[in-house]
Amino acid sequence: MLLYLDLAYEEAKREGRLQNLRPTARSHRSRRCQASAAEFMTFATTCIGLFPIMLATGAGSDVMKRIAAPMVGGIFTSFALELLVYPAIYEVWRWRSIPKSGTDDPGL
Repeated sequence: MLLYLDLAYEEAKREGRLQNLRPTARSHRSRRCQASAAEFMTFATTCIGLFPIMLATGAGSDVMKRIAAPMVGGIFTSFALELLVYPAIYEVWRWRSIPKSGTDDPGL
């Protein structure tokens, strides 16, 4: 995700679109859509593989459930962080690092 956001930032910087926050956020949103497909496929395949283990009732299922449950929780948390939290933190961090042109307009 950070690679896609870095590419969007560098592209906006090259094109001179970093005067306010709105064009930067728009370019980040388009790059996030590209990265979210790969992230969703990882999340979906892991859940598809682990849900049958979590629902099993056979021999050894009590041990495997204890292993599978934290893995599903971890992949869900990672998925949510990658799509919601990391881009927001990245945007704030990059916006603060852009030298301002002397205007007080935040561009919102």
